[in-house]
Amino acid sequence: MDAVAECAQEGWGALRGRIGAAALPDLMHRSFEARRRLYGDEAIGRRTLAMVKLARSCRAEASLAGSGGCVALCFREESGCIEHLPALQAACEAADFSLVRLRIGDALHALPAHARDPC
Repeated sequence: MDAVAECAQEGWGALRGRIGAAALPDLMHRSFEARRRLYGDEAIGRRTLAMVKLARSCRAEASLAGSGGCVALCFREESGCIEHLPALQAACEAADFSLVRLRIGDALHALPAHARDPC
């Protein structure tokens, strides 16, 4: 569980600009794999595993984003995400997954002031 907590702390630092957002894909990969080792594939669930596999097939990283049924994903800067976005959208639709595109900066500014820097 320490590995997951460490990823969360580093991820928050990446979002806040302390280590750079380019670190997010690797942190998401490490976090997901740590949770997978900790809980096992059965607890993670076939659908979540399928979402992560699909994201990775389109050169994105994914990690759990809540208590089930949702993953967050992030493209690597060098992956040419714009080129892969249509394929990811089509693959998500074919698998009956929803894809919602968010911008990190918008999400951070929407947080209340006390939640912007809890560390």
